[in-house]
Amino acid sequence: SHWREEPFDFTNLDNVTGSLRIETDALTLEEGFGLSAASLEAEFTPELITVSKLEGRALGGAVSSAFKLERGAAGAKLSGVFGLWDVQLAKIVGASEIPVGTGAAQLSVQFSGQAMTPRALISVVTGKGELELKQASMQRLAPGAIESTAEAVLTGRVVPRGEALQQGLRQAFAEGPLPMGDRTVAVDLGEGALRVRAFEIDTPKAVVTNQTTIDLGELKIDTEWKFAPKPAARITPAQLPGVSVIYVGPLVSYASLEPRIISDALEREMAVRGMERDVEQLERLRREDEARAKAEAERQRAIELQHQQDVLDMQRRQAEEENSSRVIDVPLPIPARPVQPQSLQTPPTPPQSQPPVADPRQSLDATTGAWQPSAPPGRSSGPVEIGVPPVPPLAAPPKPAERRPFKPVPTWEDQWPRPSRY
Repeated sequence: SHWREEPFDFTNLDNVTGSLRIETDALTLEEGFGLSAASLEAEFTPELITVSKLEGRALGGAVSSAFKLERGAAGAKLSGVFGLWDVQLAKIVGASEIPVGTGAAQLSVQFSGQAMTPRALISVVTGKGELELKQASMQRLAPGAIESTAEAVLTGRVVPRGEALQQGLRQAFAEGPLPMGDRTVAVDLGEGALRVRAFEIDTPKAVVTNQTTIDLGELKIDTEWKFAPKPAARITPAQLPGVSVIYVGPLVSYASLEPRIISDALEREMAVRGMERDVEQLERLRREDEARAKAEAERQRAIELQHQQDVLDMQRRQAEEENSSRVIDVPLPIPARPVQPQSLQTPPTPPQSQPPVADPRQSLDATTGAWQPSAPPGRSSGPVEIGVPPVPPLAAPPKPAERRPFKPVPTWEDQWPRPSRY
């Protein structure tokens, strides 16, 4: 334990009165808690110890305190003040050499209490004070961590369950600081703990609430940062569940503590959103497949139509080539006989009677124009002149047959008269 459990004993101060003044380069109050350039001024009486000055330098700022410890009927009575001035958050560095934040902090507390033992006194002391932050920010608490983790889950880069989700959140929170600006927060001392009253930090990404408790008996810190993300339209129109980041451990090792992240609600929500996203993705893939199949069918139909058109064009070109190479024999028209003018026309020769057929045993007499018996063979009676008979005239076309008048065919009634009834 950091505090003695034996009762206060003032017997060592009996008959003692005096003062004490100490100045030192380093003063260790507790393991991990020390001051540089420290000074102490105190006065002693058998009934009272008064520390009027306890000052030093720590974490880039100043530490000061003054208190009185008075003998009481039951134990001892304590009252005093304690202050931290312009402590630089960048000086609070852990094993990773990463500071817990930036900016400055001041703390002032007034306290009082009475108990039998030092440990009991710490548990019953009460007081009030305030914490002032100046342009402060805390590292590893990025306000947009939940939004970025949700986006990673919905895009399949982070598994929405178990340690994988926890690791994704840790990495997302470590991506940036949480700006706190200038603010003053009340603190309460009681029941053995120093409690910083809850305060909110409104950021564009989330509303962050802090609750911090320092156990004075064990010198441990328990600080919780609750992140309530604001709706992100690019992720989901609804608000995502909140996440808590908790640091618990020794106060001297605060900068080296690993955060414990409570994300049960977010894990359940991400599982549901993941299934919804999977359904939407499957539906989108189905629509894309249908559109792709439709486009492929249209492409195949266009190819078939183009093929048919190419075949028709080829057939048409072949027909044109065959028609152009084919030779058609057309008989030339018989020219008409030219008509001579009437003045040049020869008057028609009157028809002559056709001479009789020449008989080889007869000869034509040139004087009389009659056929005479010819000399027997072997005997010549002089030259025989044979005349060329004239061309007979063309026969007249036959007359059309005379049409007989129509005569109806007799019926049986005409041939056989109907018998009389009488």
